[in-house]
Amino acid sequence: MNPFVVISYGLCFVIATVVGLRLLRIAARTRKAPELGIGLTVFTLGFGTAGMMGGQILAAKGQVGVGQGLAMTGLALVAVGAVGLLLALRALFRPNSPWATLTALCGCGVLVAAFGWRVILGGTPTPWDPLVVNGVFLFGRAFVYVWGAIESFRYAALLRRRLELGLAEPMALMQLRCWAIASTCMAISVATIAYGTFVLGAQPATWPAGIFVVSAVSLVACMAIGCAFMCPAWLRKRVEARRREVEEG
Repeated sequence: MNPFVVISYGLCFVIATVVGLRLLRIAARTRKAPELGIGLTVFTLGFGTAGMMGGQILAAKGQVGVGQGLAMTGLALVAVGAVGLLLALRALFRPNSPWATLTALCGCGVLVAAFGWRVILGGTPTPWDPLVVNGVFLFGRAFVYVWGAIESFRYAALLRRRLELGLAEPMALMQLRCWAIASTCMAISVATIAYGTFVLGAQPATWPAGIFVVSAVSLVACMAIGCAFMCPAWLRKRVEARRREVEEG
């Protein structure tokens, strides 16, 4: 396998696991839906992807039973993360919106139904098989990430105008932008897998360009998530410098 792909997935796994655990610990303390939903989303990215890819590899090598179990576990984790993000988006950006509540519930229903459908079908449950159920599952995941990106960019634009008036925190704006970038990258990743699966009939392992794109955008997404929730010192200094510029201006 391409060394870049191996390094990318390794870094993504570490970042997603560390940041996800941190958010889940915060959620355990605050008992609030946004922290729990985003924590589940981030934490399951690493283990979910590893499970699905590992299951596919093992099944291809003849260890079908173990591969099926591992892939099913990975798929379940990804589904949990997507459902968690739906609920977090509704709580964060549209807490009193009937249409957002209905959308979140419908999205959760689609993801759960698609996962259940895949369980009934059996076989190696990876999202890279050209099946209708996988198309539904991929569409559900893409919708979640696109919605997250739209809401984050929209709210970041509002915060930017408030920041110019000294009515917003630069750190909050930076976090929103990072999460918007991460959501966009995750949507691109899912769209790339869907394109390879249903247009080219190629699985990531046999489509070098596709797996490179998925690896690259996944790495960018995880780095953005790390900056948003475990801000490095150098970035924090830049944000504080921006705060001083606003205050002095």
